[in-house]
Amino acid sequence: MTYENPVGSPLLFTKENIHTLSFPQTEDGDYARRYLIPLMTDNPQKYIRNVYNTQLMAVKVGETVIPITVTDFHPQNTYTVSPYSHYVSYGGLEEVKHLNNPLAELLVKAIMKPIAWYFRYAELDKVVFVNNYLVSTNLYPSVNSDQLSALSEALIEWFPDRAIVFRSVDQKKNPHVYQTLEGLGYDLVLSRQVWYMDPVAALKTRQCKEDLRVLKKNGYEVINGKDLSDEEIHRAVKLYELLYLQCSVANI
Repeated sequence: MTYENPVGSPLLFTKENIHTLSFPQTEDGDYARRYLIPLMTDNPQKYIRNVYNTQLMAVKVGETVIPITVTDFHPQNTYTVSPYSHYVSYGGLEEVKHLNNPLAELLVKAIMKPIAWYFRYAELDKVVFVNNYLVSTNLYPSVNSDQLSALSEALIEWFPDRAIVFRSVDQKKNPHVYQTLEGLGYDLVLSRQVWYMDPVAALKTRQCKEDLRVLKKNGYEVINGKDLSDEEIHRAVKLYELLYLQCSVANI
């Protein structure tokens, strides 16, 4: 039985030919163009220091562009490209520090170490992450079931030695993606909890009102990131690192 592809054959783009990709004249297409070209041209590690051994590619299927990452194991890789880091290094060995219980920490580490060894030996990181913008949660562009089927078939052909993993799939925002992949035989694997909030309702919450009050009281203002100077950008990066990478030791 042959598969009749109603959207045309998906096309794969790498660092070498990304400038030949004709991005769709849509909001999703413009976002993909502005985001992907710098990262693919310069190498992701120029912008994200803890991305190692990773090739960022793009697939055009019909009039939709979807980024993919192909990664090989590195012990310090970010969890956004590494299942090993997600479930073992960060999700297991690192998070246990927050228990503030030395005995529990020793017990969990004793259990996790042989598991970590097994997954390294089993090449858990030998995957292709689909719809991966190298961030924790990836919104899906406008994509239909035929495109997803064609994309899946092409990825299996291009990367026969790797598992194909679609990131950030859920039944609230992407019900048809969830259902299509399930119908194609994909296994459902727990990743992380994602919260949705109505922005109009959020503005009415006590926390949001308090945040706005503090902003006003301390003379802060919300500006467009394009207006930041190089010095301000470096300061923003430093604050981000203090908050998300060094929060356990930083006094902020």
